Amino acid sequence: MYWIRFCAITLAAILLVANGPAIAQEEAMQEELVDPLQMAYEEAVAIHDDGDWELAVKRYKEILKQDKTHAATHANMGLAYISLDKRDDAINAYKKAIEYNTEDGDVLYNLGTLYYEKGKHDDAIKTFEAMLMQSSDEEDVDLYTKLYLNLGNAHFKKKHYDQAIEAYQEVTRIDSVNAEPYFNMAIVYAKQKDADGVIASLLMYIDKAAGAEDTDQIQMWLAQLGAASETTDEDN
Repeated sequence: MYWIRFCAITLAAILLVANGPAIAQEEAMQEELVDPLQMAYEEAVAIHDDGDWELAVKRYKEILKQDKTHAATHANMGLAYISLDKRDDAINAYKKAIEYNTEDGDVLYNLGTLYYEKGKHDDAIKTFEAMLMQSSDEEDVDLYTKLYLNLGNAHFKKKHYDQAIEAYQEVTRIDSVNAEPYFNMAIVYAKQKDADGVIASLLMYIDKAAGAEDTDQIQMWLAQLGAASETTDEDN
């Protein structure tokens, strides 16, 4: 499973204010000195937030005609393209945002996830790892949980089983109640023919996912695995 994180970027208005003796004079100067590009950007974000993604893209393009290096505009345009299901355009927009040094970590996350969707697993791994190198701040548990899950999934697709396990273990470290990494680890251990790893991971999954609909099925798998393990021991 993979996720796209939806979060439009909003910047505070930039007002260049000169000191003056009268409030009316200061207000007039503020109105004159407001950055028109910033105003256009905020209007485009408002349109985006209202769900008119086609018009938002049009406005973002108008802004980029004035300043092609406006990283936040490229980033938000990528988000709008995702909403319009234009994945290739979204990838190109996010790459531009990175080229012009966006500081928004969601851009790398979304770009990596888009690569994963398209089966470009090497690019997904590279992008997720770039995000981890850019910031080690894990206060956003939800984002980093999904990041490590997707990184593990990408490694799994490339048959990098040890790296997949490492990524899933990071999820258990930062989100101790999350059951999903244990299920994923069980699948990896099955690929490695590590029955003990499968059993241990599924037991942890049942513990963390108490009440989940699939726990009865997993209990059956565990019983079968246990029986198979006992038969193997007897044969030895």
